[in-house]
Parts: sequence; structure tokens; C-alpha cells
Amino acid sequence: MTQHVDETTTYDLHPALKRQQEEMRMPSEIEAVAAEAWKATRDKADPEFAECAPNFRDKLLTQAVSVRDHGLPGGDLAVTEFDKKVSEILSKPAKAAAAKAKEK
Repeated sequence: MTQHVDETTTYDLHPALKRQQEEMRMPSEIEAVAAEAWKATRDKADPEFAECAPNFRDKLLTQAVSVRDHGLPGGDLAVTEFDKKVSEILSKPAKAAAAKAKEK
């Protein structure tokens, strides 16, 4: 029988995980940037950021955080139009602030 660990115990053991989860749950500037980048790069048939499946939104958010923290992927990793747009928005502080203001 598998024993499950509750969320509190997991966070006690892994404080960095707790911070990551809190960042992912809270609307933030990076979420606004991800939404703006998605809006600019999505196909017309694709849903708006808020209407995307939660796991896909999380994927986009993770990509945006990665670009923010590490820059565009290098080496053999593919750089997507979404990555480029996130980088562009983040490189212009006024544009990032405007994206956040649109989210409110």
C-alpha cells in the first residue's frame, strides 16, 4: 500500500518547492508576460491564455519563468516564437508593466 504525504509535510521537507508552488498560484508579472506573449504568438484557433487547459497554462508559465531566469534556450534546444516574445517583453520594462496592467 502506498502512503501519501500531505502537502504541509512535503513543503516542510522541500521549502523551495513551496516557494515555486506559491509563485505559480499567485498572479504575477511573469503570468501577465506569459499571457501577452501567448496572445501575440498563438494561432487564431487557439484559446486565450485564461481559457487554456490548466496544465498547458502551467507549461507556458514555466517556459516564461525559464526565459526570465535563464534567457533564451541555447545549444540544441529549440527556441519557440513564444520564448522570443517573452524575452522581447521582458527586455522592455514598460512593455512588461503594460502587460501586467492589462491583466488587472
